[in-house]
Amino acid sequence: GFGSVSAEHWLGNEFVHILTNQRQYALRVELTDWDGHQAFSQYDSFHIDSEKHNY
Repeated sequence: GFGSVSAEHWLGNEFVHILTNQRQYALRVELTDWDGHQAFSQYDSFHIDSEKHNY
C-alpha cells in the first residue's frame, strides 16, 4: 500500500482483492469539493478481481 495510514491510504490491489473476495461487500464513495458541496455514489456489490484477471 501507500499513503498515510492515519489519513489517505491505499492497501493495494492484491490486499483489496483478498478482502473483497471473502464475502459480499458494498462500496460507498463520498466526495466533498473545495466549496463544501457533497456527493456520494453507492454500489451494492463490490469486489476486485485477481491479478490474473488484471484486477
